[in-house]
Amino acid sequence: MRYKVLDTVVLDRDLPQYGLRSGDLGAVLQVYEPDGLEVEFVTASGKTQALATLNVKDVRPVQHTDDHPLLRTETPAAQDLAGIAGVVNDLSFAADAVDRLLAIPEKTRDDNTLTRALWSSALIAYMRCFSEGVRYSLNPTIFPVIPEADVAHKFFKDLRDKHIAHPVNAFEDCGVGLLVPPGTTEVLGVGELLLFQLTPSEQNLKVFQSLTQHALQWAQAERQRLRSVVIAEARELSKQDLRNLKPLRLTPPVSATKVRKGARSN
Repeated sequence: MRYKVLDTVVLDRDLPQYGLRSGDLGAVLQVYEPDGLEVEFVTASGKTQALATLNVKDVRPVQHTDDHPLLRTETPAAQDLAGIAGVVNDLSFAADAVDRLLAIPEKTRDDNTLTRALWSSALIAYMRCFSEGVRYSLNPTIFPVIPEADVAHKFFKDLRDKHIAHPVNAFEDCGVGLLVPPGTTEVLGVGELLLFQLTPSEQNLKVFQSLTQHALQWAQAERQRLRSVVIAEARELSKQDLRNLKPLRLTPPVSATKVRKGARSN
C-alpha cells in the first residue's frame, strides 16, 4: 500500500512507548522510500500525542468497518474548519501537481497536453484558495517571509485569469492573416497565428512551488488550531446536546442523474 502526505491511517499494533494502542488514528506527515512513514497522532484536544517513524506494515488505511463515528456540528468554528479543510485539499493538490511538473526536465517536456494539464490545474487550485466567495479564503498577507510575495501572487493571479476567461493580458495573443502570394492581389486563404505561454519560466515555477508550500503549511496549522477550538466548544455541550447531534453524512451536491437530465434538456 502506498500512502501520501496527509493520508489518515489506523495503527495496526500497540506502541506502548508512545502511549498508543492498535486502532488509534494518525495522519501521514512524511513518506520515506521505500517503506517508511512519519505519522502524527493527536489527542482529542488536538494536541500532538506522538510523532512516530513507522513501517508501512505498522498501519493500514481507514476502512468502513472502523468504529469512529462523526457527529455533525455547525458552529462558526466548525464551518471555518470545513472551509480550511477544503483549502488544504486544494493546496495539497496544487503542490503535488507542480512538484510533478518540475520533476520532468524542462527540455523533455514534449507532452504539451500533460504539461498544460499539470500547470493549469495547479494554478487554478492554488488561486481558488484566495478567491472571495462563500467558502473560507486565504489572504496573501500570509506570505511575509517570502520576498516580493505580493508581486509574485499578482503575477500568478493574472496567469490564472488567462486560463478561465478570454485573455486580455500579455500571456496569450492571436492574430489573423490573409494568404496573399507576393506580387499579387489574389487572396488564397486565411490563417490564425496563436501565441500561447504553456507554462511560466522554470524560475517562476519554483516561486509558485514556494508560495504553494508556504500556504499549505499555514493552512495546515490553521486547521489544527480550529480543530482545537471545535473540540473545546464541544466539551462545553451538555450530554443531552451531544445526544441530539446527528451523524455526519455527506452527499454529492449534484447527482449524475441531474447532470444527465440537464444535458438532455439542452
